[in-house]
Amino acid sequence: MIMNRKDLNLVALLTTLPNIGPTLAKQLQAVAITTPEQLKSTGSKVAFTADELSNQV
Repeated sequence: MIMNRKDLNLVALLTTLPNIGPTLAKQLQAVAITTPEQLKSTGSKVAFTADELSNQV
């Protein structure tokens, strides 16, 4: 997957959170979670479930 500058900036933004590395940030972005605020409002359990479901397709 080739990432553009915007995608890289979003990954960098998410990786400022504790325990969020580049791989997890890309997975979150794949389920439309692109900012720390979105992750906080969504909740980590919902985000994890969405990521698991998207990987099954």
